Amino acid sequence: MNQAESEKLLRQYYRISNTIVHFQNIPLSFDGTTPLRTASIHLIDMIGKHPEANLTELTDYLGVTKGAVSQMAKALEKKDIIRRVQSDDNNKNIRFELCEEGQRIYDGHEKYHEELYGKLNNLMDSYTVEGLASIEKFLDQIEESMLDYKSKV
Repeated sequence: MNQAESEKLLRQYYRISNTIVHFQNIPLSFDGTTPLRTASIHLIDMIGKHPEANLTELTDYLGVTKGAVSQMAKALEKKDIIRRVQSDDNNKNIRFELCEEGQRIYDGHEKYHEELYGKLNNLMDSYTVEGLASIEKFLDQIEESMLDYKSKV
């Protein structure tokens, strides 16, 4: 690959990355639900998928700090989207459950992902196993490069 082709591919990668960042900052609504940013929607998603998970487990699933999950949870509780529940076996062990609006958001997010992943799966069906393996390897290498760069700044 020559320099111009390489630069074109990297520009495309950065455009995709910037689009993802842009979407993370725009509040989303699913069929009239409370508009929320992606991080809060993903917390709702994890609570819906793992209803027995405590705060520590949710942070592990999301890859964020306990403080971040606590702040998001407080904001979602104020909006009556989730509620805090003490576990029966341990009063210190707090978990969360979805309120009615939280369930609507969870369901809307699931439907959104089904549509998105359906489109992506259709695209991937046009590639050979070897082609997909090359794409996966390339994405892994980008991720490694980004993590390496992050560790240096």
